[in-house]
Amino acid sequence: MEFEIIKEYNDGELWNKLMQLESVPRLDASWIPEIREEIYHYTTVAGLYGILTSDSIWASSAYYLNDSSEIEYGCSLVLWAIDEWRKVNAKNISFAVDVLNALRQAFTHPLSRLGRITTIYVTCFCEDGNLLSQWRTYGQAGGYALGFDAHLIRSSLDGGAFGELRLVDVLYDNSAQRHEIQSILRQSLVAVAQSGIQNQINPLHIGQLLTELVVCIQELLLDRIVAFKNPAFKEEKEWRLIVRPSLIRSQATAPVKAQVKALARKSNPTGSPFKFRQFRGSLIPYIELHPKEGKMPLRSIRLGPSLEPERTGNALELLLATCGYKSIDVQGSDLPVIL
Repeated sequence: MEFEIIKEYNDGELWNKLMQLESVPRLDASWIPEIREEIYHYTTVAGLYGILTSDSIWASSAYYLNDSSEIEYGCSLVLWAIDEWRKVNAKNISFAVDVLNALRQAFTHPLSRLGRITTIYVTCFCEDGNLLSQWRTYGQAGGYALGFDAHLIRSSLDGGAFGELRLVDVLYDNSAQRHEIQSILRQSLVAVAQSGIQNQINPLHIGQLLTELVVCIQELLLDRIVAFKNPAFKEEKEWRLIVRPSLIRSQATAPVKAQVKALARKSNPTGSPFKFRQFRGSLIPYIELHPKEGKMPLRSIRLGPSLEPERTGNALELLLATCGYKSIDVQGSDLPVIL
């Protein structure tokens, strides 16, 4: 979708307003959040071996994370906010209300959910490289926390068919989540209402305009809620490397599914970029993220508290050297716990 009507109206006045909403600073992939020097990816011994030997890290479908409702959690907040707006505007007959109603239909349509399942992939990191709850998850058979350079992890990896990567900090506060969604809706719908665009274009193009506006606002909302998580998981202090094609960033002319297929053929003529792994009896789709050049920006590795630090550390040092990684700080966890 090229958003022709919105971008052409008044020299792009409405388009520029939608692209500059104050509540979506992460829309621009070049935006770098305030973050510590390292973020940590917890994994098992099999995961560690796979990452080092393949010189890649996996981004799994967001629908197959530990909390399978994560993306739908954010969508449920969007639907709550939309319904609040619909209640207030129940007696209001306007084009902006038409956009609001169409937006609700878009978020509840089965194809919309399928699009979210097939196009949102994430790699999870944690601010804390020695967190007990993470060791309980990954430490049973010997876990590791891989410390990556937080300022290089996004720019150094290749998103392949999916394009640019974004690094975001997960938002856990429910009130803040609702506020951000309300802010996006308020700014975008008010901009539409004040523009009077529906009165300035050919009536035959109203349907196309409605579709463009719905897709645009939906994209703005999805770019934020992909970083929302239930407050119960706040202890995780999670950061996410998000791999997701965005219509408003890529300006693609095809729908999302066709866009992904076309890019996949270009970057991988022999097949799809999607791979699958088995976990607890289920298939999980994922894509591999490789460095654009050189090695991944790995800085440190911490051994889980259930491992024997000296013996395991020696083997790890040998594996790092074999895989071409130099000057990686290896240390054990000092948590006094039996996992």
